[in-house]
Amino acid sequence: AELRLDLAPGLQGDVDGGPADTGVSPQAGQTAVELSHGIKNILQAIRGGRDVIETAIRKKRWDKVAQTWPILTRNLDRVEKLVRDLLRFSRQYNPVFVRCDFNGIVRCAVETLRPQAQRERKSLQLSLDAAMPPARMDPDQIYDLVLNLALNALQAVASDAGRVQVQTRYDAAEDNAVLRVADNGPGITEPDSVFQPFYTTRPRAGLGLGLAIVKKIATQHAGRVDLETAPHAGSTFTVSLPLVADHA
Repeated sequence: AELRLDLAPGLQGDVDGGPADTGVSPQAGQTAVELSHGIKNILQAIRGGRDVIETAIRKKRWDKVAQTWPILTRNLDRVEKLVRDLLRFSRQYNPVFVRCDFNGIVRCAVETLRPQAQRERKSLQLSLDAAMPPARMDPDQIYDLVLNLALNALQAVASDAGRVQVQTRYDAAEDNAVLRVADNGPGITEPDSVFQPFYTTRPRAGLGLGLAIVKKIATQHAGRVDLETAPHAGSTFTVSLPLVADHA
C-alpha cells in the first residue's frame, strides 16, 4: 500500500491564509498556524524523499535508495523534536532536581548532533571544564537546553566554514555551572526578540520555540541566559545555572 502523506483537503488554504474566525484566542490561533506550517514543511520533505525512493525501487537503483533514506530519518527526527518542543513549552512542568553530571549531560547533547555537523560539513567543538563539581538539576531539562542552543547555533552557520563552540566552565565565586555556545554565523539582527515564542529567521528549521524553551528552563533553575551578537560577527549564548538549582 502506498504511504500517503498529503495534507488533508482544505488545510493548505487554512495554513497559507491564516486561521478562520472560530472564536479561539489569538494565541491559540497563532500556535495552530505555526504548528501547521511546521508540519507542512516536514511533510513536504518526507514526500520528496518518498518519491525519490519509489522511483529508485522501480529502477532497482539501490544506491539511490540508500542515499535518500536519511532524508526520511532526519525528518522523522524533526517531527519528534517539534512535538517535544511544543509539549515542553505549552505544559506546566516542574523540574525534578537530582544529583547529576553537568559535563556529562552537555557531552551527550553535543554528541547527539555530531552526525548532523559532519553531514553538513560544520565544525562542532566541545570543551569541558574538568573542575566542574556534581550538580543538582533536572537532567532532562538541561539536556533539552543544551540541545536547543547547540542546534540553533548549527543551523545558523554555513557549511564548510561554519564553526560552533560549546564550552562549560565552573564559576567558583558564584558556585554556578556556566555553559557557553558560540557560533560564527551571521549574527542576530533582533536580539530582543529571540526568546519570544515562535520567533524564527529560519521557518524551515522549526517553530521558533527552541530559545523560548531555553529561557524557560534556565528560569526554572534560578539561572539566566545572556546573548552577545552583532551582524556578521556571530552569536554567543551564555547560560549561568546554580549548581544546586532547587536551593537557589
